[in-house]
Amino acid sequence: MKIRKPAVLSEDNAILLKTVCGIAVAILAVSTAIALTSYIFTWKADQSYVLSGVGEAGNIAAGFGARWAHFLVGRCFGFGAIAVALFLFRLALGLLFPSKYSRFVRYTLVLFSGAVLSSMILAFIGRVFNAGSILDGGLGGRCGDALVSVISGATGDIVTFLILCFFAIVWLIFASSSFADWLSGKSRRMREEAEGEEGASRRRRSRSSEEKVVEDELSVDPEPAPVPAAKPDDVFDNILDGFYGPSAPAPAPTPAPSPGTGLYDHSEEEVGDGVTVVAEGKQTEATSENTPDMTVDGWEGFGNLKGRELPRYEPRSELEKYQFPPLRLLHDYSEFQNQISDEEQERNKNRIIETLRQFKVEVSSVMAIQGPTVTLYKLYLAPGIRFAQVKNLEENIGMALAAEKGVRVVKLADSAGIEVPNDNPSVVPLKALLSDDSYKNSKAELPVAIGYTISRKVKTFDLAEAPHLLVAGATKQGKSVGLNVIITSLLYSKHPSELKLIFIDPKMVEFSAYKNLHKHYLAVLPNATCEEDEKNNAIVVDQKKAEEILLSLCIEMDERYKLLNKAGVNNVKSYNEKFKNRYLRPDEGHRYLPYIVSVVDEFADLIMSQGLGLEARKSAEKLKSAIIRIAQKGRAA
Repeated sequence: MKIRKPAVLSEDNAILLKTVCGIAVAILAVSTAIALTSYIFTWKADQSYVLSGVGEAGNIAAGFGARWAHFLVGRCFGFGAIAVALFLFRLALGLLFPSKYSRFVRYTLVLFSGAVLSSMILAFIGRVFNAGSILDGGLGGRCGDALVSVISGATGDIVTFLILCFFAIVWLIFASSSFADWLSGKSRRMREEAEGEEGASRRRRSRSSEEKVVEDELSVDPEPAPVPAAKPDDVFDNILDGFYGPSAPAPAPTPAPSPGTGLYDHSEEEVGDGVTVVAEGKQTEATSENTPDMTVDGWEGFGNLKGRELPRYEPRSELEKYQFPPLRLLHDYSEFQNQISDEEQERNKNRIIETLRQFKVEVSSVMAIQGPTVTLYKLYLAPGIRFAQVKNLEENIGMALAAEKGVRVVKLADSAGIEVPNDNPSVVPLKALLSDDSYKNSKAELPVAIGYTISRKVKTFDLAEAPHLLVAGATKQGKSVGLNVIITSLLYSKHPSELKLIFIDPKMVEFSAYKNLHKHYLAVLPNATCEEDEKNNAIVVDQKKAEEILLSLCIEMDERYKLLNKAGVNNVKSYNEKFKNRYLRPDEGHRYLPYIVSVVDEFADLIMSQGLGLEARKSAEKLKSAIIRIAQKGRAA
């Protein structure tokens, strides 16, 4: 017998349904506000229209507005019906922006209790000033008038006034924390003044002794409570679910699929915000030592603890068995290390001096510094000789040295330099770059060993300090080699939990080797049907998918800025440091933010739209807009 599973709305459809309902409620809220405002001035005509059913309503919202406002104002809350319009606005915001406007139940209670209370207060004022016939139900409507009549009939007007004041104070305490704080401080000061200085000093002594007891208790090492931790290491394996709309906040973990039923050969676990973390290897039984409680209940009491009293969160601990690639995978290219002979250096020095003298440029001395691919000749100019005179002779010097690729004249701190390509250039081994201390001991967030300087010192820079790079040059000048050096430097320095990569490769062959990293480093869209499909689409090779992933990257950027604003910091580094020190709570939407590096090869081909169809041109424009947005404001996020 086949059992039909109950139909469940997909995440996309649920978000769409909420959006449609939110728009509908927003329209109703605006209509209600218009009808109530108009009813204040046209209530007589509206009342006649509602009761008789003939003629025309005076309300701006016509018959609907007259009937709806007459019900809310005349039959229910009077002027307190404004709270109904506010409730509808709040409901619309909760449906359209659930992550920003939460706590719906609290606001519902506050607004409806406020409507009833204001109705009672306005009805009491109307009874005192004989305004019971205004708006067909008095200032507070028939609901408020009925409640006040019951209380007043039992206690009298003076006691009714006092009861209403008491209700108002209770409502303000419930609705406003600042009013509650002010009231408690005011009452404390009044008690201290009444009891005198002696009583106040007794309380201060008592409080100090209690604080000492608390300090003594805190000084004893308590049993460490389970500390929930986010699952950041693969949080972008299914990239940016924000592209498909906001999801529900932090649900409890669901059990992984049983063996033989899942689509992947590695375990899956829900960690909140609709993100699925995929961890390589077999599923292991969770213990209190290695798997903290991820439910909201597990955070009870967290607000009473300070961040420094909790163990520091280490993102690498979530994938602690991960091993960085060993340097032995790289070649040292020792057979391709060439040296320039002393004879060649002397020959070039003499030719440079001779050429300059022909143009009356005197040089005091020349010193050669050999690099792997070029040799720098430092010219110490004679007094009265300007650098511009040497610079103007760049082409003449190149012809004299018979340099096929030409030479380059550069300005140094104490001399003029001439870079001459070596006849037999050496290969710069990446293994030597990554073995150097300047790279291994770098404090950079995203260290990149880009190559050798002219004096064979490893040049390292921080990609986080130069986040938007355009690599340009002629064919076969090493653009792709430079990109691969940057990527490899990052892979040898950053843990999968700290870095996610996005590759866009219209050429289809440049980054294909990196698709095997899809379980750890690659950020992909969550639309793969199986592991093989995810692996095949890990490297974006067509314009349409590039558009999708860059747009999702823009959405992730905006979401990160919201988190930074909520945390009170201005960049990812400060945010992650705050998160690791436990000053940001995952149950409040915070998570560890790995760096995202997007690499685009053949950028010009990707955005080229001349001679293409309308859809391709639109896609190219969206691509350019997305990249412009990321370049403009993506650095801090």
